[in-house]
Amino acid sequence: MGKVIRRKYEEWRAYACAARTASNELLTLLAQEPADPERASGVDFALVRFGNIDADALEQFNLWESDHGFPWHDSPEVIKSDARHLDLALWYGNLLCGLCFATPSGKRTVVRIKLLEGHPKRESGPHPLKRRVIQLCVLAVTQYCKIIGAELIEIDSPLPGAVPIYVENEFQMVNGALVLTLDE
Repeated sequence: MGKVIRRKYEEWRAYACAARTASNELLTLLAQEPADPERASGVDFALVRFGNIDADALEQFNLWESDHGFPWHDSPEVIKSDARHLDLALWYGNLLCGLCFATPSGKRTVVRIKLLEGHPKRESGPHPLKRRVIQLCVLAVTQYCKIIGAELIEIDSPLPGAVPIYVENEFQMVNGALVLTLDE
């Protein structure tokens, strides 16, 4: 890999790392807020964190029995060939609750969420972040957008059952695509 290409690769990976770090800092702030009895969710945000999609995340993903067939195992290789992607593993303590893979447009104005999946089921019931995976992953993608200067988040081919959840999280249908416009 040439020097310029290597420098660009490292720059994009630094952006992704900074987005995860900023998101984890926001989660730390949430953990420090006093509990609101009306919004009590039972989620201890001190246990929530973002990491990258690494061997540990993929090992836990193998236990999910996912019905979607998303190519999560391709993520590390895709990033090696094009570092612009943001990969997210959403953890609650040592439990993997969600995965997200997003990529910016060539002009950096839009970040498209290509894949997003929450842990589908557990023998002991729903995972602690059930119905929050989209919200939390969008939080991290928003941080990435701020870092690279993107103005929109777009959902690439959402599953039909997920559309109402995206709409609950302020996405709007625009020309057949789910879009979230970011405030400046």
